[in-house]
Amino acid sequence: MSDAGGPGLPSYPAGEETPLPADRLGLVALVVALAGAILACLPPVFFLGWIALPIGLTLAIVALRRPARRHGAAVAAVVVSIVGFIAAAVVFVVMLLVAFGEAVGPESSREEARSMASAERPADQEAPAVSMIQASSQARSFHAA
Repeated sequence: MSDAGGPGLPSYPAGEETPLPADRLGLVALVVALAGAILACLPPVFFLGWIALPIGLTLAIVALRRPARRHGAAVAAVVVSIVGFIAAAVVFVVMLLVAFGEAVGPESSREEARSMASAERPADQEAPAVSMIQASSQARSFHAA
């Protein structure tokens, strides 16, 4: 076999293609996109996901534009970034709805419970605990006299 590749370079038989180099940038984009998608779905740190997802998408697009590279990881990073954006938007909307429900819900339900309790009980009838306290204080004053 001749050393057709030159010094320091591997030689390949004439009928075989040279293997494409690994797409490291695509792999980095995939890792960043996965981390962003996971972080975007965790309410305490969702803002970190919103930062990592566009970075992963940008790296994936750059990796796809590079010629003569394998693009599997870069394509996967684009898909994960898009799915991550959708999941992050859903989580954000749910968080807003829950926060809005907690801010509005308990007050209105308390007021409804108070109005229902006062409507069920006649005005002259007191709560059982109040009447028991009054009865014990009347009994003490009766015995003291």
